[in-house]
Amino acid sequence: MKKLLIILVGAVLAFASCNKKNDNNDDFNLAEKIIGKWVEAEVDGHVALTDEQTVTTFISTTVATVSGVRFRHNDSQMVWNDSRLYEVKIEGQNVTLTTSPNPGTTLINELNVKSITNTGMVCRFKHSTIHNGETVDVREHEIRYEKVTKDFGDDIYGMWGCVEITGGF
Repeated sequence: MKKLLIILVGAVLAFASCNKKNDNNDDFNLAEKIIGKWVEAEVDGHVALTDEQTVTTFISTTVATVSGVRFRHNDSQMVWNDSRLYEVKIEGQNVTLTTSPNPGTTLINELNVKSITNTGMVCRFKHSTIHNGETVDVREHEIRYEKVTKDFGDDIYGMWGCVEITGGF
């Protein structure tokens, strides 16, 4: 009886350690879980402001779109990018998104994914802008993303009227 109890405890511990391995960052099936639309929720531990958020949509494991505000390297102007197409490469915990918005310019977003679930992702993010072979802008942040699970696109169609504008217009 004591031997059976030892075998049973050993089996339970072995099963628990196998399940624990699935939670390990080396084995969290990034390629499967990353598909979908992700919006920045926090940047460096602070709530991401709405007009500074970036939305990244992983269409597949090789293609994504990114929408958001970015600085133009040549004049430091803020510009809106709507669904800019990126090439995606996934290697282990690292995701690299690359695009060329115009000749001579390459944008690279590197995500080192620390954790990912069906609803959230935390990563170390690095953006690089390369112009004519020279790196002209590098930014790094710790970002927490939330996965967008409902599409409200059809809910906003209609006639909208403005009743008040406040602020610095």
